[in-house]
Amino acid sequence: SDGETALHLASARGHLNITRLLIEHSASVNLATKVGWTALHLTSSIGHLEVAQLLLEHNTSVDLATNNGWTALHLASVWGYLNIVQLLLEHNTSVNLATKVGWTALHLAFSKGHLKVAWLLLEHNTCVNQNGGRWPDSAPPHIVRGSLRGRSAAH
Repeated sequence: SDGETALHLASARGHLNITRLLIEHSASVNLATKVGWTALHLTSSIGHLEVAQLLLEHNTSVDLATNNGWTALHLASVWGYLNIVQLLLEHNTSVNLATKVGWTALHLAFSKGHLKVAWLLLEHNTCVNQNGGRWPDSAPPHIVRGSLRGRSAAH
């Protein structure tokens, strides 16, 4: 078993009513799988806004990290779920936390070309000088700098 509970499964699939029912019956919202994923990690990686809202209303810890150091903000940022990123920011997630290899949510958003997510993170005082680890996938620093210059010139 990988440690998934019924709440993990319902959250990952976006089943709002089942998630609500499980919480009403004392499901632990912060319980993690063997690799450290909580229900909030799962729903943030899939983009289920209503489920994420429900979990946060029931005191889910917003900054819990997986075994690899990924928070819900990292997951929402890498997949480009702007609405989830906004929700997490409204719940005071820490924008400068880094994964175990040194990537922040900003690094991850840029690596996948999610400029709207990156700009939202920048509006919330994300550190632009934080060194990341090896750049994930396809976003070398010169691409990021070019994206920033283009966006700055447009505004």
